[in-house]
Amino acid sequence: MGGARRIEQAQDDAFAEGAGERADAEVDPAGIAAGPDGALWFGDWANPLIGHMQYSQRDPNRDHTRGRIYRLVGKDFYAVLGVPKGASDEEIRSADGILIGTPVHWQTLSAPVKTFLDRMGRVLGPAYGDGKTGGVFVTSGSPSNGADLARLDVIAALLSMRFVVVGGVIEGGYGSLGAQASGEVGAGAREDARRFGERFARVTAKMR
Repeated sequence: MGGARRIEQAQDDAFAEGAGERADAEVDPAGIAAGPDGALWFGDWANPLIGHMQYSQRDPNRDHTRGRIYRLVGKDFYAVLGVPKGASDEEIRSADGILIGTPVHWQTLSAPVKTFLDRMGRVLGPAYGDGKTGGVFVTSGSPSNGADLARLDVIAALLSMRFVVVGGVIEGGYGSLGAQASGEVGAGAREDARRFGERFARVTAKMR
């Protein structure tokens, strides 16, 4: 089927988790969407009888109880999304790039993010972030210079640990310290964040 061919072609440079577990060839991708982890997620109709009323509703080959969800990721490049305290030491050491998000608290970064930066320094050891990319994005309750100050605090820590800091791209093509949103996150802030994420991933991939 067409869906099965699409998965096979994608596996040249990507891996669909669960695809190799099937014993049959009936794969019909549906509900395709990009997930927050950067992977492509899709459901699988996985019904041998696909059509309108060519077959009886009582046909025993109709499967009314099972389905599959696949996660399509790059073989060698993927994203891990989580809160600072949830990141393991191995994830910190093995990451090619670390993108840090923080709310603005009294014109600076939050306490959990500061704790995470301190922990990064201990986990990475003498090599620190040499050869890794780093970046930061922030959210604040209202427009203020606190967003810039918070980003600069994180960037200073990343530079001290020898990370290669990647900045964002705002409307018009100008560079920025990283994505930010004030108050309600609108379409413009989301677009800035998307451009920032794409640039961060592109630079990180080039440095590998």
